[in-house]
Amino acid sequence: MDLTLNAILHGFSLGIVSYLLPLLLSWVLLVRQHFLSGKIFVWILLAAIFHFIAGFCYWLMSVFFSSDSNMYFFMGNGVFRGIGTRFCTFMMYFLRQWFLGDSLLGGFLFSSALGFLGQFFFFLAFINLAKKISPAVQSDFKLIRLPALVILFWPSAIFWSSGIAKDSVAFFALGLFFLALTFININFIKSSLVIVFALICAYFVRPYLLMIILLALGLWVLIGAKIKVSKKSLLALIVMCGVALIAPQIALTGHFHYTYADVTRFILASLAGGNQGTSLGLGKVTLQQTVFLLPFLMLANAYFPLFIYAKNILGVISSFENLIFLWISVYCICNRDVFKELVRKNPLILFCVCFFLIGIFFLALLNTNFGLSMRRKIMYTIPFIMVWAVIYVQKKITSLQRVNAL
Repeated sequence: MDLTLNAILHGFSLGIVSYLLPLLLSWVLLVRQHFLSGKIFVWILLAAIFHFIAGFCYWLMSVFFSSDSNMYFFMGNGVFRGIGTRFCTFMMYFLRQWFLGDSLLGGFLFSSALGFLGQFFFFLAFINLAKKISPAVQSDFKLIRLPALVILFWPSAIFWSSGIAKDSVAFFALGLFFLALTFININFIKSSLVIVFALICAYFVRPYLLMIILLALGLWVLIGAKIKVSKKSLLALIVMCGVALIAPQIALTGHFHYTYADVTRFILASLAGGNQGTSLGLGKVTLQQTVFLLPFLMLANAYFPLFIYAKNILGVISSFENLIFLWISVYCICNRDVFKELVRKNPLILFCVCFFLIGIFFLALLNTNFGLSMRRKIMYTIPFIMVWAVIYVQKKITSLQRVNAL
């Protein structure tokens, strides 16, 4: 690994080039949404700078402590061998051949640019949801200042979405997916094509994300979608067929196996083997005990470490973010009447909650290491933060209307 000054400067130059297209795209989308202002674009630029710094810090961590990203970058070849890790190494091989060369720093900065785009897409999806509450959102930045700050600068999303291949592409794909969903009633065909592209991207790097999306869709249809029973049945059939088709492919990536006994062994080994660093090692447990503990494991993966179970400096730092996320969750629960009213206006808000719950369920089923959960749960927490954000905007607008009425 070349750590000379010239190599580092070369990596920085590749990173700067990598950010040009994402920044141009963000500017174009803001213009098309009639949402561009000097203040907004300054925030977008700041978010890009934070992602750039995170990519550099992630590279430093990988140099001194190693990471999966190193394997994705250096072990690739031009032969397509499958999805998941195999696809990541295949993809990085061609990026190295065509653009990055042997610059690992360039690879991290390129990935951080993808992460920046994903976070920007989530921000734009929130703007689209907020505009349905009130068009005033477009002209009064004060209404969305706090939600914009949280969504654009959520620390774990900025840092972990800079990982090479898997995390950056998955985060980019999910941001694009949720953004396209907000346009589905405006331009169905284009939005559907973008959704398909986003799902394909997510499937190739993290195939289980597609299963989580399908199961979230099934839960949403079951509990909240206001559609005819016949259409509900059709969507339920699509969900079941999709899960049945995806599950064997996930088995091929090594995440799951075919038999019940193998699945059981894998789950229990994952839970028992997580007792490292900031974690909640369960030791040897049975599958029945694991099912009994699932509610607690879901809460633990969503909100821990919360100073309790923080066994290192990273755990302490994560605790502050988890404390904010806990406040966000309590805020949503306390304002459930506002949430119900918003869901009646826009059912997509309920889908965000379903996606969060299904994602955390799968994470809890396999993980007790809170360092790993901080990395993986960014895929699920940002959609839930969007729910808090629209509730916050609705309450702020209601409060302003009451003041103006006096």
